[in-house]
Amino acid sequence: MTARWLAAGVIPILVGGLAFAVYRLTLAPGLTWSHAGADGGDLITAAVVWGVPHPPGYPTYTLLGHLFAALPFGSPAFNLNLMSATCSALAAALVAGGILRSMSWQSRETRYAAAVAGLTLAFGPMPWGQATIAEVHALNALFAATICFIVSPWSAASPDLDLSAKAALGVVWGLGLGNSLTIAAFAPLVLPALWSGARGRAAGFGALGTGLCVYALIPIQSSARPVINWGDVQSLESFIWLVSGGLYRGYALAAPIELVLQRLLTLPRLWLEQAGWIGGIWIAYGIAARKRAKQLTPASIVALLTVVFATTYNTSDSDLYLIPLWVLSAGYLGIGLAEVFAKLAGRVWRAAVTATAGWVVIALLVGGWRDHDLSQDRQAAAFAESALPGLPRSAILVTHADAHTFTLWYYRLVRGWRTDVSIVDARLAGYVWYEPMLSAQGAAPLLPADRNEDGLVDRLAAANPARPVCDLISPPQDDHLSILRCD
Repeated sequence: MTARWLAAGVIPILVGGLAFAVYRLTLAPGLTWSHAGADGGDLITAAVVWGVPHPPGYPTYTLLGHLFAALPFGSPAFNLNLMSATCSALAAALVAGGILRSMSWQSRETRYAAAVAGLTLAFGPMPWGQATIAEVHALNALFAATICFIVSPWSAASPDLDLSAKAALGVVWGLGLGNSLTIAAFAPLVLPALWSGARGRAAGFGALGTGLCVYALIPIQSSARPVINWGDVQSLESFIWLVSGGLYRGYALAAPIELVLQRLLTLPRLWLEQAGWIGGIWIAYGIAARKRAKQLTPASIVALLTVVFATTYNTSDSDLYLIPLWVLSAGYLGIGLAEVFAKLAGRVWRAAVTATAGWVVIALLVGGWRDHDLSQDRQAAAFAESALPGLPRSAILVTHADAHTFTLWYYRLVRGWRTDVSIVDARLAGYVWYEPMLSAQGAAPLLPADRNEDGLVDRLAAANPARPVCDLISPPQDDHLSILRCD
């Protein structure tokens, strides 16, 4: 029994260690736009200055990011990329550990199946891509994996959680909601586990409330008037607007029906890309093996809610919200592979399945390296180096794209480049909270009364005759390219 416990502990450590080593080798060296990472400049800057990033404010990410940004390993951008790598590696380790917990560490084959499942998640396209950049999705994967580890949706029966497990589950889900509201889809798994049995029920829901207290950081941070302060949260109304994602609320359930159908049709392809067709078979087998389990229905509802949100959210990167689904799927892959091993009698067949499972992991690793290696990525840095140094002194630079605005925020507010320059995002200028934030950033221009994006450059020039005004224009369909025009 001692040997099994030791082996069971070693497997997640090896999975997490190998995943982290690969992520470190392919990590972006600084701020990057790759893998839908345009929001990175906003998130990193807010974490460094203890500010409030774009809705819903991401207080958990900002809190953890503030700690990572202070590490002595490199630039703040590099350190927050490192935070994503750490979160993704821990998620893979917890998936492996969750399978071992679900299968009761039965055999060497089970431990191998757990390792394959964890590494399949680690080297799948979406988790790997998010592990090398500064974004909230890697931390979201970690919260999803932690919930699955505690609740054990892959078990043959619902676990009876003790007091400490309920408390941990409540805190984890609360903090997870402070990182991404999409983790609310795990309610069918979490709420029954917290409610079941009178013992520990109050502690579990109390712990949930404790985790949700992370949102109290937002008005505290906002009251200090930091240089990144979306929403300027000074009232209950502004707080609700921010944490409910008011700026982006219109995207939810708003994708055109033809786009939804297209995304649903591509879902099997994404599934196969994540685990390969052999891995897809094991996932299906694992689900079939648990079809009578009490936990299968809640897990299915979680998967359905995740798919509905990802397919109907009207943004180009909505597929990233499927990452919690890949966490669940990796668990069923491990269960399916372990069940296959259990039904095989001969050594030859077991060796063949072992080799095939190893090939799945190696194929994902080798095939994905070229697409996910960001170790030489300098596109965002090259943009900042070309845009900021050549500006006239005390210039007002008008931007129109997230990638441009957030990158310039990072280099100006964190790295200290061209503090004499003012960055004015034409799309944000009309919000009442934007002017105080612009003033806090320093070198603020006088904003005209009419702040509509159309014609804002000319009105800024008229309101600030002593300062040159430059316009950063993005060609259609590509906000990563730019044309700088100064008058």
